[in-house]
Amino acid sequence: MGQHKTWQERREQLIEATIVSIHEDGLEKTSIQRIAKRAGLTAGIVGHYFGDKDGLLNATYDALYAKILANAERASNSQQSPAARVKSILLGYLSPDQLTPEIVTAWYVLVARLRQSPALQEIQLNAEITVRGKLRALLNEELSSMDAEALSRGLFAMVTGFWVLMASDPASQDYDAHRKSILSVIERFLKAYSLRDT
Repeated sequence: MGQHKTWQERREQLIEATIVSIHEDGLEKTSIQRIAKRAGLTAGIVGHYFGDKDGLLNATYDALYAKILANAERASNSQQSPAARVKSILLGYLSPDQLTPEIVTAWYVLVARLRQSPALQEIQLNAEITVRGKLRALLNEELSSMDAEALSRGLFAMVTGFWVLMASDPASQDYDAHRKSILSVIERFLKAYSLRDT
C-alpha cells in the first residue's frame, strides 16, 4: 500500500513538475493537465491546491525564491566577516541547485511575466526587500549608510542581471564559468569599498 503524501510533498512534486514542463514544453504549452501528468497526480488535485495555472506559476516563483532566501538567512547568521557573509548571500543565487537548465529556464520565463502579473511582482518585491535588507545590514557594519545602500543595490542588481544574461543565451550552459565570472565581479566590488571577505 502506497504511503499517503502530505500537502507539502504534493506541493513540491507539482512545483518540480511545473519547472520541468516550463523547460521542456515552454510556458504556452505548460498546462495544468501536463503538470499533473508529470507529477503523477490528477488535474483536480492541482486545481484544489493552486486554483489555476497562474496560481501554480506564482507558487513556483515563490518556491524558487524561498531557496535563495533560506541560503541568505543561513549566510547572514554565520560567524564570518560581514563581507564574507555578503558574498555568501549573493552566492545563494549561484548555488548548484540553482544552476540547472530547468531552474534557469523557469527563472527566465517567470521573470519575463512580471509586468503582467501583480502576484509575481509582489513575490519579487518581497524577496528583493529581504535580500537587499540583509546585504545593507551587513554592509552597515563596515560602511556609511549611503555607501551600504548603494553597494547593496548594485550587488543585487548585478546578480539578478546575471540571471537574465545567462538565461538569454540558451547555448551557453557552462554555469561554472558564469559562477566564477560573477564571483570575480563581486570580489572586485567589495575590494573597491576596501572590504575584505576574510
